[in-house]
Order: sequence, then structure tokens, then C-alpha cells
Amino acid sequence: MQTGIAVQSKNYRIAILFVFLISFIILRKNQTIVFYRAVAFIAALQGIWCILQYLGKIPSENASFEVTGSFANPNVVAMYMALSLPALLCLCFKTSVLNLKIIHYLMLLTVCIGLFLLECRTALLGGAFSSGLFLIFYFDILKRYKIKYVLFGILTVAILCIPVAKQLYIDKKDSADGRKLIWTISSQMILDSPVRGYGTGMFEKEYNLKQAKAIQEGKLNQKELKNASFVLMAYNDYLEQGIEGGITAIVLFITMLISFLYPSKKNNDIVLESGANENLKIHYAAYAGFASFTLMAIFNFIIEAIPVMLLFCCYAGILCNSANQKKIVELNIAPSRFKTVLLIVICITVYITYSQLNQAKANRENKKAQEFLMAGNFDEAENLLLPLRETQQNSVSFCIIYGNLLYAQHKYGEALYQFNCAKKFSANPKLYDMSARCLLKLKDRTGAISNLYQLTTLSPKTMKYKFNLMQVLRTDKQIKLACMMAQQIVNMQPVQRNELTEKYQKEANLFLKSCQNNTANSI
Repeated sequence: MQTGIAVQSKNYRIAILFVFLISFIILRKNQTIVFYRAVAFIAALQGIWCILQYLGKIPSENASFEVTGSFANPNVVAMYMALSLPALLCLCFKTSVLNLKIIHYLMLLTVCIGLFLLECRTALLGGAFSSGLFLIFYFDILKRYKIKYVLFGILTVAILCIPVAKQLYIDKKDSADGRKLIWTISSQMILDSPVRGYGTGMFEKEYNLKQAKAIQEGKLNQKELKNASFVLMAYNDYLEQGIEGGITAIVLFITMLISFLYPSKKNNDIVLESGANENLKIHYAAYAGFASFTLMAIFNFIIEAIPVMLLFCCYAGILCNSANQKKIVELNIAPSRFKTVLLIVICITVYITYSQLNQAKANRENKKAQEFLMAGNFDEAENLLLPLRETQQNSVSFCIIYGNLLYAQHKYGEALYQFNCAKKFSANPKLYDMSARCLLKLKDRTGAISNLYQLTTLSPKTMKYKFNLMQVLRTDKQIKLACMMAQQIVNMQPVQRNELTEKYQKEANLFLKSCQNNTANSI
């Protein structure tokens, strides 16, 4: 059986493959400039959106960030804007009409301001890299100047950027240290299963269980423990590919990237052939954007960022049409066969889209059911969910929503079954929290305590989970273990201090004092 996550992940990869094929067929020389204009327009629109959010004219899409663009996660918008910079630079340099050139430069300025407001370090690095690479190619710097001078210039810029990089690290030190922990555990996971991996779409479950086990066994030091939290992705697409598909998946992924980045070598050129037709310089933007993608994939989630991945596929299609780009795999389609190939691709795309309509409908029904459940309309929610049981039983979201409905209807045994089904495919803390609640209602304290212990290691920064475990341990007369948990609560530094965290720490402190008094009285 495949999880809903795995099926969606595979369908997503098929979809981006067809985006690449369509881009390869459609985006030829004349159409490429039009495409760059569309990319630039969207990026500039996002830049304006970011500026208005910063000025307080438009609300942020995420309460945790002041500026996010039109997405809830600011990284997605920032990385798209970073990949759009070469296209914008190409338009600025190639446009000869003064008014249009001014507009393009204003768009470029808007995008740069938006990038800084979004504060995504990966995007800033990717944007600087893609812009620098494009300028080197476009102005043929490696031909005009000796290599040693170019390398000296690059080294000088790199040295000057060290203070900036250091400040960016200090500003988000916990985030950077957290990613370091993720990469360390992810690397070990690849070594543990180098051939088969853990399965497509299974990163979230397998990684979080691995991290939880390391916490249980005391393998993390205090610094690592401070930065441990429940994560959804590896923030490194190379490692994530390795976890899900083994070393073979990493090799295939890197080979694919090299097949586009490997340039032709004529007259000992080390970059794209110089002296080419001026029109071919439009491909330099695609090359720089593609190269920036491979760099940003080291530090963030790129494949799952849909706008970024779509732009990447389009750049790949453009590169396949570059006469100067020598690739490991060549795609050559005669002009007379373009329409036939395009028609076939469109038919296959339509078929895949049609096959996913039922899944899309099921997702909509799930969402509606959740809204009814939150509104307390259990009958309407049940009417929507019951027909989906056979087809959606492997869907984590369905199991959570249906389990919550059953719990609200006091059907604790059936609810527990749904949460246990979801645990086969996910390590979401909600599943263990709700499982513990069900088990407590079923008078199974031992099972509840087991789930709560797992919960505190899956989400070690959540004080509520530790407090709930402390209370259950007290009820079960495991006073020594309850005291240990209370001590952890008192020592915690909450991510966001509020009335609840104050309450938890106050009650834990009172419990510890009562235990100490009882011990003193017994002596």
C-alpha cells in the first residue's frame, strides 16, 4: 500500500516532468524573452506585495513573519525571486527602448528590496550567486580578463561577504543550528539505509522518529536538544532524496543537474561558448538560474516549493534549446514534429489530471468536513467522511479528521484505530496526543503514558505535552518519574512565554515543592 503522501509526491514529480517537456517544446528564442517578462512581472508583483506588507498596508500571510509575500512561507516567494533575477538582468541589458529599460530597472529594484525584506538567507545567497554568474557569462568576463584576475575578484568579494554571512548566522542562530542537527541525523539515516531508503514521501515520519529515538537515548547534547523540534523537511534536497530513495536517488538527482550544467568545450572555453550569436545570450539567464537552484537545494526545500520548481523546469527547457549547451542527454525534436509531440504530452497531462480529480474532490470533502467539525456540526461532517473511508484510509489528513470526529462523538476505540492507521505514514505529534487522550478515556494509562513519552520526544519544545505527561504520571502514582518531568518543565525556556506556560511552570514548581516536603516529613 502507498500512503496518500507518497502518491501525491509521485504525481507531483510526474507533473513537473511534463512542465519541463512542454517548456522544451514551446520556449524557443522568441518565446523565451516573453517568458522572462512574465517571470519578471510576477517577481516584481511579489516585491510590491512584500513592500506593502512591510508598510502595514497588506496583512502578512503568517503571524510568525512580518513579510511573507503571497505565500504563508516567505522562503517560497524569496527563492522564486532569487531565481528570477537573471531573467530581470537579461531584460535590463537587452532592452534598447529607454522607457522600457527604466521600467525593467525599477522592477529589478523592487525585487531586490523584496528579497531583503523576506530575510531568507538561502534566497539572498542564491540571488547573489545567480546574478554574479549571469554577469560573468553575459559580459564574457572570463574572456576579457585573465582567469587569475577573475578568481582574485571572486575571492575578494567572498572575503567581504564573510561579515555579512556571520551577521546573518547570528540573526537566526537557532534556525541555523537546527538545520545542522537535521543534516547530521539525515546523513546518519542515509548510511543506515543506503540502498532502498525509507520510501517516497516518508521523510517526515522516519526522520522525526529517528530524532525522537536519539533524544530518548540521550545522544543529543544540550545545544542539539535545544534546537530539536518536529520537522517536515530536511532543508537539503540532496539529503532528502537520499533518505527517501537511498544513495541511488542522490546519484540520479545529481546526474540530472550535471546534464544541464555541463557546458560545451570548444577552443578550451570553460563556460558557455563565447562569441556566440547575441540572441543566444538569453540562455545565460536560464543557466544562471538553474545553477542557483542547485546551490539553494543544499540549504532549503526547493523541490517542494512549487513556484520555484516550476521556474526551474522552465529554465531546464530553455537550456535544452541552447545550441551551445552540451548535455549528457540530448533532446532533439524536428520542428515538423513539434505539434505531434506537444499533442501527445498534452493528452498524457490531461489524463493524469483527470485521474487526480477524485483525489482533489476527496481533499475538498475532507476540508469541508473539518470545517463542519470545528463548527460542532458532527452529522454533516460524518456524511462527508463516511463515503471516503475505503479510498482515503491511507491518507493521514483523512485519518486525523475522521479520528477527531469519532473522538468528539465519544467513539474512542474507533478514533484510536484511525490515529493508529495514520501513524503508519506519519509521526505528527497530533496523532500521539489524540491517541493518548483516547487511551485515557479507555482507562489504559500504560498505553497513554507510552504515547505521551513519545510525544515529548517528537516535540520536545512543547511544554503542554510534558505537563500532560506529568499529570498522568501523578495519577498513576509514578511520583519519581512525575518529579523528573516537573523538573524539566521548570527548567524549560518557552519559545513564546504566555499565561499557559506560566501556569505549567508554576504548577510543576508547586508539585516539586510538595514532593520535597513529603520527603522531608517522612524522614
